Amino acid sequence: GHGLEEAWEVIGRAAQAAGRRPGSVGLHGQVQPGADPDPAKLRRQVQRWQAAGATHVAVSGLGAGRSPAEHTAFIRWAGGVLTA
Repeated sequence: GHGLEEAWEVIGRAAQAAGRRPGSVGLHGQVQPGADPDPAKLRRQVQRWQAAGATHVAVSGLGAGRSPAEHTAFIRWAGGVLTA
C-alpha cells in the first residue's frame, strides 16, 4: 500500500537496467506493533510484507516505552508468535 508496489517495480526495472538479474534485490520490511501488540495483527503485518515481496521482515519493539528487559521479552514473544 501507499505506493510501495509501484516503487518496488521501479526499483526492479532499475536493477535490471543496471545488469542485475530479476529478483536479486531484496526488500526488507519492518513492523512496529507498539505498546499493546496483538498476535493476529502482528501476523497480518508480516504477511502483508511477504505478499509485497519482502525477503526479510524485522519486528521492532521501539517506541513503546519498554525497558531493555521488556524489549528483550517482547522480541522473544514476537519470535514465538511468528514461528508458532
